[in-house]
Amino acid sequence: MNRIGLVLVLTFATQANAVPAKDLPKGPPSKAVTEEILDAVAEEMNRALLLEIPGAPKPYHISYKVTEVDVNDAAATLGQTTSKRNRHFVNIEARVRVKFDTVDNSNFAVANAEEIDGVAALNLPIEANARIARRAAWLVSDTAYKEALMQLRAKLESRRAGGSRSSDVQSWTPTKAVVSEEPVLVPALETLDELETRAKAISGLFRGQAHVRDSRVAVTSYLERRWYLTTEGTTVTDTRRASGIVIAANGQANDGQPLHDYFLRYGHTAKDLPSDKDLEGETKKLIDTIAALAKAPVLERYSGPVLFEGEGAVGVLRFTLAPNLGGTPVPEG
Repeated sequence: MNRIGLVLVLTFATQANAVPAKDLPKGPPSKAVTEEILDAVAEEMNRALLLEIPGAPKPYHISYKVTEVDVNDAAATLGQTTSKRNRHFVNIEARVRVKFDTVDNSNFAVANAEEIDGVAALNLPIEANARIARRAAWLVSDTAYKEALMQLRAKLESRRAGGSRSSDVQSWTPTKAVVSEEPVLVPALETLDELETRAKAISGLFRGQAHVRDSRVAVTSYLERRWYLTTEGTTVTDTRRASGIVIAANGQANDGQPLHDYFLRYGHTAKDLPSDKDLEGETKKLIDTIAALAKAPVLERYSGPVLFEGEGAVGVLRFTLAPNLGGTPVPEG
């Protein structure tokens, strides 16, 4: 029941007449993560370097990542709203490194306990204060430190037993501190009402299409702020801002094979996304594609080379080759 289909890939789309994000009015800095909270985390980081369990090494490097995520999203089906919500949360993550001689705990997978990696995270209240932030930093530091010790012990035992190879690659390379504390301001999120209006308008085009069994349009406006602090003295912040839309449709062939296709675009803001007219055109293409796939002939059994072209070729590289191009050595264990 194999059929000729389309391979769609995630791409960034920018309209020729789009207003650059840098020309749009900038929103305010974070109200959830303040200087007071960051100072409290930094103080706790210095204290955490003194953590010690009798007979075990102290931390030699600690890093924190404080992440604030603010998302508006709306979804609709056949012109009716199915979801409309805001999600706003703050998370603090600690990563602790310990070592014995020149071997530290990093890059090792503990057998049947891969979650033990010297990293711990906890959500903060949106209206946190210095006391709450300090306690949260202490909790994640303590948990991460204990995990790091367990990971290091497992790594050393594995090497002694010959279960994993040693490596000449250094566990950690010291680097100069980087300081960049100026807030990165970006355009404010599109409102929930704006997202809902667009989702309802586009999803309504699927009405009356009997061959489309299920359809959905979701529009998202996303903001992520991050702060990094390390015991090497690094303290930096950055901000991610994105808006996106996904249009998905499902059908079924006469022989029962499920059919699926979608259109997805992201940009810095809604101004970078295709216009409503262009989205209507893409929706009609999806409707036609589902109809064509339902009528497509069944392929004969085949064994041989396959040539991927256009977006299909990009998709193959994106999902098969690209994930394996990381520079981190394969974990021991």
